[in-house]
Amino acid sequence: MDNIFNKFGIYDLFSMLVPGVVITVEFLVLMPKLFENILQEYKSGIIGYFLFFVTSYVVGIFVHELGTIWDEKRGLRRNTFLINYGKKETITGCLDFEMAKSLKSKVLRKSGLNNFRYTKSLDKNYEETKFLYSYCVNYSEIEGINGKSEKMQSTAEMCRSIYWGSVICAIGYIIYGIAYEIKIDFFYFLNEISLIVISVVFFHRNIRYQKYRIRSLIRTCFIKMMEKEDECIH
Repeated sequence: MDNIFNKFGIYDLFSMLVPGVVITVEFLVLMPKLFENILQEYKSGIIGYFLFFVTSYVVGIFVHELGTIWDEKRGLRRNTFLINYGKKETITGCLDFEMAKSLKSKVLRKSGLNNFRYTKSLDKNYEETKFLYSYCVNYSEIEGINGKSEKMQSTAEMCRSIYWGSVICAIGYIIYGIAYEIKIDFFYFLNEISLIVISVVFFHRNIRYQKYRIRSLIRTCFIKMMEKEDECIH
């Protein structure tokens, strides 16, 4: 039970609280006039720190949900990684791709779904890839081999939240400059460019860690299944 709570604590810290703190600081530093009254009243003391962390956590939850909804709408990488492979895909090596397909065959056979008949409205490769991913997640949890993939998932979601938060902040900064008639000078453009750079960097880091997680999950489950098969033979 303690282990479960520890996992939830680490998950919240990396995927919600840390991005929330980063985004809140971006808004406070770049748009101080929006929060002038609050900053004057709670600039020091326990209440001020408490409000800061609560606000950061709420902001973190918001951008986390926004990122989750966006991923669901555009199609998750975990549902398509076995449809093809190449330079821009999740699995880039032909041997890794063949290993993943071999694992898919094992999983479908063990689940009794290798002869499942699909209707015309369903994409066979898409449905099997989605099932393989879900199976591997559950299998790795049961076997206790999901530590590395969970850390990568938390890091990927943290990067995604910072990306979305920085995009919102960049747009908000433009509106803020117009509304408060901020002087458009070198520092204004520097701040805007910094937000765009942060967004781009964390966008690519999110994609990278998503790919790492899927590859790690597939390899770990494949190795574990092979070990169990060897034990049964001996």
